[in-house]
Amino acid sequence: MRKFLTYSTVCIFAATALFSFKNDKKIILIDAGHGGEDHGATQNNIAEKDIVLDIANMIKNSNRNEEVEIILTRDSNESLSFVDRIKKIGEAKPDLVLSIHTNKTPKPNTNIGKEIYIQENEASKKYGEILSKNFDNCPLKTQNLHILRNSTSPALVFEMGNISNENDFNYLNSDIGKREISRKILKFIEEI
Repeated sequence: MRKFLTYSTVCIFAATALFSFKNDKKIILIDAGHGGEDHGATQNNIAEKDIVLDIANMIKNSNRNEEVEIILTRDSNESLSFVDRIKKIGEAKPDLVLSIHTNKTPKPNTNIGKEIYIQENEASKKYGEILSKNFDNCPLKTQNLHILRNSTSPALVFEMGNISNENDFNYLNSDIGKREISRKILKFIEEI
């Protein structure tokens, strides 16, 4: 009986310790929009799904902060439905969901710049304001987007630029641009 109690005590302590360590980490879920057959916006045969996937992978691979865990909804060119994405969010229970995208407008070289869509709650607004400061105070907007509407965690949708604008496209499609965006997003994550 004594061995059983000792074993039970050790198991309970270990489970408590693991739970405590998990709670100490900040969990950020990066959702690279589109994927698979869903190309998203395209320009010059370059697809939004590939640009955002590159940036999501850079964010995860560049994270050196042991107190932050970056989870990706996808790390390859796979199709994910909105239901799949929301399921991953529910399972991960992240502190923040950041869904990354690019815009495209019908008129070439329209400069709509970057946009951040927030949920209508204080946490999402607070995180949106911090992200905005890291990206030249781009505007915060609300819109009835699936991931914002259905995420149980605070969520943002970040349109990182307009690929039908030549300057934005060249920047978003360059290694330098992708690295700079991923560094700024990691800086934002450090600040929240």
